[in-house]
Amino acid sequence: EFPFNIYNPFDSITFSIVNVDWIQKYADLSILNPSALLLAYEFRVHGLIVDSVKSIITGIYEPDISWSETGHIVGVSLDENALFRQTVPKNFLRIYYSNLADSVVYIDTIIAVVNSNYEEVKGKTGGTFFEEPKDTAIITGLSYFRSDDLAIVPNPSTGIFDLLFKDGSMQGADILITDALGRTVSTRPFAESSNRVTINFSGYASGIYTLQIIKGNKNLSRQIILIDK
Repeated sequence: EFPFNIYNPFDSITFSIVNVDWIQKYADLSILNPSALLLAYEFRVHGLIVDSVKSIITGIYEPDISWSETGHIVGVSLDENALFRQTVPKNFLRIYYSNLADSVVYIDTIIAVVNSNYEEVKGKTGGTFFEEPKDTAIITGLSYFRSDDLAIVPNPSTGIFDLLFKDGSMQGADILITDALGRTVSTRPFAESSNRVTINFSGYASGIYTLQIIKGNKNLSRQIILIDK
């Protein structure tokens, strides 16, 4: 088990998603650990139904890796060989997935990171996220609006977002907003015969949300960013 009773506040390790191959169905993660040797990690990835995970970094660090379909990933070096310091980001993990759980893929939560001294250190995310490109409709069988069909202003916003749908009226569309954990926080049918709608998101916690518009057999997903006033 991770030594949660020993914490080193001076070391930190950053994990980032650097690439998603939508055709071959895998995501590559990088690591940046300039001050600490990595022994173990535990985090959650959003947006993927995980099929398998493997280490792709060379050297003596060969962790035992376990995972769940929902994106919970744990890597522990059972032979106590740690990953050497990386002063620049280096690809170290590949996640294969069977399907997408969302149109946006990112590291959701860093649960624990342990250095070679068996101390828990601060785990960071690189802040990157990848949105499924619309041309993957050929693979998935889904139909998409073009990404430039929708303008969102301002974005980021302190609470008020104006949606301008460039391809005519939004009448008959459903608007769905989910948070970073994939939980639905707002749904709204759009009955008005207009190509513009205002969403008031005041009162919600700041962060990145996914806005999805569904109209008939077409859909469009975009990121909206809510910031503090």
